[in-house]
Amino acid sequence: EPNMGLRSWRNLLNSDPSVDLMHFTILRPPKKQDLTPVGELSLIPFPTRELFQLNLKEFDLIIFDQYHLRGILPTNYLKNIVEYVVKGGALLDATGPQYAGNFSLAYTPLQNILPTEPTGEILNQKFIPEYTEEGLRHPVTAELNNIEDYGEKWGPWYRMVESVALNGNVLLQGPDDRPLLVLNRIGKGRVAQILSDQSWVWTKSENGKGPQAAMLRRLIHWLMKEPELEEDDLIATISNNIIHITRNSLTMNEDPVEILSPSGLISKINLEDAGRGKETGKFTAVEEGIWSLSSGKNSINIMVGLENYEEYIDVRATDLIVQNIAEETNGNIFWIEKSGNIKSPDIVF
Repeated sequence: EPNMGLRSWRNLLNSDPSVDLMHFTILRPPKKQDLTPVGELSLIPFPTRELFQLNLKEFDLIIFDQYHLRGILPTNYLKNIVEYVVKGGALLDATGPQYAGNFSLAYTPLQNILPTEPTGEILNQKFIPEYTEEGLRHPVTAELNNIEDYGEKWGPWYRMVESVALNGNVLLQGPDDRPLLVLNRIGKGRVAQILSDQSWVWTKSENGKGPQAAMLRRLIHWLMKEPELEEDDLIATISNNIIHITRNSLTMNEDPVEILSPSGLISKINLEDAGRGKETGKFTAVEEGIWSLSSGKNSINIMVGLENYEEYIDVRATDLIVQNIAEETNGNIFWIEKSGNIKSPDIVF
């Protein structure tokens, strides 16, 4: 429903070239009765069947912004969303006081995938969002601006829903370590919750701004499985035959990275802590070919030199390479320019 943060969401999502936004605002619940003639209403029916049954699989992310039960989405459509997330979709719930009430999404089939459970209390007090230990290392929040001095330069929020984190990673917290931003993986999909309707204050405050746009953008891209925002990932790049390794992790990992060279030699390299959940290292690739790197469950390959190295050793046309195969299979080889029966193909524009 309409809220103070609505314009922030629209501006952010519409300005992102990687996002194709379909947005609906609930202005008139079905059960609302007044004296306005139906013919004077310019509102269209909410396309629940098209969005949440026929075309649900086509979306990368569903965002509920201050939504609560108003008779818009029947139970079977909420069950469709649960199945959609488990199979690889994503859900973001930016909630407010409604989450603590009797019409909360916590009392629907979505309770099976939401990472928190409301206590029924709403905290109406001034507070500055704080990092958790995981938040200081998770790529969604670790790279936000002003991370070193957020306590002094971030502006305050004024309301949040008291909840208990059941699953997932709590990245930001409010007063008395209450969860404020929670991320979780469900099956093949992902879910996130912002337990406050006050993030828009960071763009309107005169005394204290905050990285609202950066936080929401990185959160949305994590939900849409942006590789650079994976919290447990192994990344490798090459420059001048030097392979640079970066490992993201929510906990400090002192295990070395195992390296397999193109010739089959195995070696290990220890990474150095670079802060913000990143560990880095580098080594010189002395062989051309495919190098394999592995750390725990993560493994990647990186190519050194030409991708088609064998093909570039001798680029002259020859039939010697396939001659034995042709003879063994009773086949023949014909050169186009030497055979009167074979013509070059015509090029049609």
